[in-house]
Amino acid sequence: MSSDPEFIKINLKGEVINSKGQIVSDIDDAVDILESVTLNEKFKYQTISDEIVEVFDFLFIINKVEWSGEAGFQAQLQAKAQYDIKLNLDLNQIYLDYKDRFIIYTEKGIPCVLNANAQDQLFELCDEFSDEDITIGGQIYSTSPWLSPDSRISESDFWSERYVEQRTEWDLNEPTPCLVWALKKFKLPKMRIAVLGSGRGHDAAYIASLGHKVTGFDFSQEAILEAQKIYGIPKESSNIKWVQQDIFDLSEEINYPDLANKFATDGANLIVKTLKELKENKAKSVEQND
Repeated sequence: MSSDPEFIKINLKGEVINSKGQIVSDIDDAVDILESVTLNEKFKYQTISDEIVEVFDFLFIINKVEWSGEAGFQAQLQAKAQYDIKLNLDLNQIYLDYKDRFIIYTEKGIPCVLNANAQDQLFELCDEFSDEDITIGGQIYSTSPWLSPDSRISESDFWSERYVEQRTEWDLNEPTPCLVWALKKFKLPKMRIAVLGSGRGHDAAYIASLGHKVTGFDFSQEAILEAQKIYGIPKESSNIKWVQQDIFDLSEEINYPDLANKFATDGANLIVKTLKELKENKAKSVEQND
């Protein structure tokens, strides 16, 4: 096949898009690319040649399934995905996502999604099914929620551990490109700006470099320490500062006496009010589920 694109995308239909934004028209090339993709320990897709793969939904979209019975310790489904790629799916790793779609893992540990046709075929294979499990060949398989929420995300230590262990896949090691583009385009007047969830401080430091007075808030003390390590501990006269703070606990009345633009103050107060309402709604939702 021809050389792989440096950056590959898989769109919502499961089509392979090369670095030029073109659909890979050669089926053999597309199949070779998809079959070379692995999922690393950081839950990132890449080819065996280390090209980055951006998946907009799932790498494989299953359109046909049939029961192949027990294979060793695994209960397998034979499946066909886009481009007629054949896969073996492990029913011991079957889940439901928030859209009530079945997610099943391949032998290589890659999650796949069943389309409507494949989902209907799976139900036809079932002896019986419920919201919690399915039964095929007399064997019950639990359909747990896929990517269940982790209650620890509400704890500062959870995020600090991720920074210590370098599990910060969201960190671009630079200011967010769309933010840089927007600030260059709109030429904002100098104002005081709060960056919520500032992490290692790339966005906050960039905004401050444009002359704005910036406060970077982050729930994680480790994130604040790393921001200070990268961009320095601000002096009293500096136009940037770092605050370790749960943004849901920010004061609703934010006073910026040196702020010329009152709209920014009102906007900041509105953000805090909205965050508090979200927190209250989340608490109510938990009480109702209990």
